[in-house]
Amino acid sequence: SNDLDNQNNEEQKLTIHCLEHYLRSLRISQENFITDHLIELYQKYCIEAGSNTDLCLKILTKFLQDLFEHYGNIFQNEQKHHKNEQYLISINRPISNLNQMSLSHDFDLNMCCILLNIFQNQLPSSYQILWCSNTSEEDIYLFFSRIRTFPSLTFVIMDIDKMHHRLRELLLNEQDLLTRQQDMHGRVFYFSRELTTGRKGLREFQIPNRYKDPNESYIHLMNLFNEYHIVPPQIQIISGQAGIGKTHHINRQLKTDRTSCFSINDKLNLSLLVSSFLLFDSNMTNNNPSIFFNISIHSPFESLNRTLFSLFICGCLNDRNSGLVFSLPHTQSWKFIIEVPYSD
Repeated sequence: SNDLDNQNNEEQKLTIHCLEHYLRSLRISQENFITDHLIELYQKYCIEAGSNTDLCLKILTKFLQDLFEHYGNIFQNEQKHHKNEQYLISINRPISNLNQMSLSHDFDLNMCCILLNIFQNQLPSSYQILWCSNTSEEDIYLFFSRIRTFPSLTFVIMDIDKMHHRLRELLLNEQDLLTRQQDMHGRVFYFSRELTTGRKGLREFQIPNRYKDPNESYIHLMNLFNEYHIVPPQIQIISGQAGIGKTHHINRQLKTDRTSCFSINDKLNLSLLVSSFLLFDSNMTNNNPSIFFNISIHSPFESLNRTLFSLFICGCLNDRNSGLVFSLPHTQSWKFIIEVPYSD
């Protein structure tokens, strides 16, 4: 009986821990949920093992209603849109060899700055961005459902040109349905090299020069963190030619016994990263958490850039395989030491 009680207590702690990460990832206003209140609601709306799907959804709905009613306004910096808007952001980049067009590094610093600034006075959340290079039918339907449900928010669709043609047709059909919709929906931006404003409902978005400026974008991001009362992560980049003592410097001066280390080579295992971060966070006993990323020259840089954007700017990582979410804390700064490969 004691063993069963201990197991139930551990399961409850783990559930609350994962729930806190999920709620933080939403970046809703006043989202520093009190753990005691979450435990109280968790116990009140506990779902019995073996319950059917309808009952589970009903209980979950009541739980969320109670949770959000307790905290009032859900979103911070809501934007009032007076008309439905769908914009095309054309990706025009010089191509050196027309026979070998490469899409492998579309998401560079320039694109990162534009993506951040598209949200204007909103700090972007992961659920507002659809990365089409790794998406499913269900993801597309759910994303457009969000667009229809939250007319005060901005949404962005990336990597359209990299989709399987069947999924792309499905997405463009959803875009067409959105165009015909009379009710207000969220503002949508489509990033593409191949789409044109010839599609009904799409207007070209003229990108202001300041949207591409890394320095202005950084200042804008820091102002947003401050406005949302979020402590930004500390990021330290280590780079240089081989043989100058980078690893020695990191091991002697930067890493501690409590630093969690990750090597990223030819593949990025997001599931492992999310579960490792959650475990590291649950076992953390100090106020100075640090992560070390050792990035190989063979790393998949585009997916890595997307992951780092999600982690550092959206503040979370989502594992589509397990449904787990890791979110950086809002009141404590994690330190990230990143050793990047040297290039001339």
